[in-house]
Amino acid sequence: MNEEFIEYLDKKFNNIDKRFDSIEGEIKEKFDKVLNSQDGIVKQLDDLGQESEMSTKLYKGHDRRIDGHEQRISILEAKS
Repeated sequence: MNEEFIEYLDKKFNNIDKRFDSIEGEIKEKFDKVLNSQDGIVKQLDDLGQESEMSTKLYKGHDRRIDGHEQRISILEAKS
């Protein structure tokens, strides 16, 4: 092969490499955006799960107190 053809091919391959590098960079940026938004969604879901857990515990405590009050009221009503 002659030198000119080899240089021509080198230039073409270098141009192709540059294009792939730029495309790879764009893909990485978009993928990072997707991962960041997924992280945000997961955080929100974790927060909602914790909030739900705490609410359930609070409601259970309130239910016990209400039951206790109802029993006391029934006893007081029976005495009077």
